[in-house]
Amino acid sequence: MGKFCLDEVSEKSLTATSKARDDVTQILEQKGYKPISFKCDYSKNLLVSIVSALKVSKSVLRTYKLLDSNDVVLLQHPFNCYSNYLGSRIHKICNKKKIKSIVLIHDLDTLRYTDYHGISKGKLYKTLFRDEILYLNRFSYIIVHNDKMREYLIKMGISEAKLYGLQIFDYLIEDISKEGLNKDQLINSYKKVVVSGNLLQNKSKYIYLLNDLNSKNYNFELYGVNYTGESNDFVHYNGAFKPEDLPKKIKSGFGLVWDGDSLNNCSGNLGNYLRYNNPHKLSSYIACGIPVIIWKEAAVADFVQKNKIGIIINDLNELDSIFKKLTFDEYKTMMNNVENVRKKIIHGEYLKNVINRIESDL
Repeated sequence: MGKFCLDEVSEKSLTATSKARDDVTQILEQKGYKPISFKCDYSKNLLVSIVSALKVSKSVLRTYKLLDSNDVVLLQHPFNCYSNYLGSRIHKICNKKKIKSIVLIHDLDTLRYTDYHGISKGKLYKTLFRDEILYLNRFSYIIVHNDKMREYLIKMGISEAKLYGLQIFDYLIEDISKEGLNKDQLINSYKKVVVSGNLLQNKSKYIYLLNDLNSKNYNFELYGVNYTGESNDFVHYNGAFKPEDLPKKIKSGFGLVWDGDSLNNCSGNLGNYLRYNNPHKLSSYIACGIPVIIWKEAAVADFVQKNKIGIIINDLNELDSIFKKLTFDEYKTMMNNVENVRKKIIHGEYLKNVINRIESDL
């Protein structure tokens, strides 16, 4: 029985976008899966995107046709080229050759985006081109982020028996120690909020409102690309770094898991998406060894609460009173709890666990 992992070729960047997929491939290689990559051309031009999708679809189908009976193949979703046609053909090939098909969800475009190249994702779009739920349902096993995403997919008609929960994304890094942070240094630096990732204003509007929260009890430290706001003592921009280098830069404070265009709640389409997905930045903060601050209605708030690795809030305006009361002993307890989770995610234990469960059910 052969085991294979299919994914798109990703460009290295200063965001964690490609790291999540690259980490999955690396973890699966450790589990005996052979990686097979395809290159999709991302373009703002609709015609270029469609032509690229057709070419990659042919390559993907050719790969499935070359697989042997009872092989296991995991495909990372979304592919830029995925379509109703591709899902139908994969399903037929797998049924005919008794191939075990697995799909791992990185993002659900159905929830994340409302259009494709400006085309509304209405009934006609889904019927003729891309119905994500129909496409996912073509696979025998589906790895979802968490219980909230599981419940959503069940509501949309996917069988519960197909769904396997990941809990949290792994974040592979070298297991470095927290050098240079003694107790005194931690005491002087734990009352800060770290925000990392893509800091583009159109994507994370709330970041450009943070100065409205001005406080003497804490401050914000920003790390990431595309920041165009001001940098001062309260909202301080530190530059952009490769995802694997962040743990060397961020050694204390709280990582903020928030999105949307408001300080009062996670509003807008991206804010609503937090109700269903596992933000990769949560994993990056844990890999840094720091606890988190997260929106109460985020899907991963349950994970944070269960593992006692952070603070759950409704509104960013609550931060001032929280930091005013927070003691170092409380912070250190959360930091110790984070270390228990950190040991697992930097070695890929969460994905390895769900793959073991699926393989035992094959």
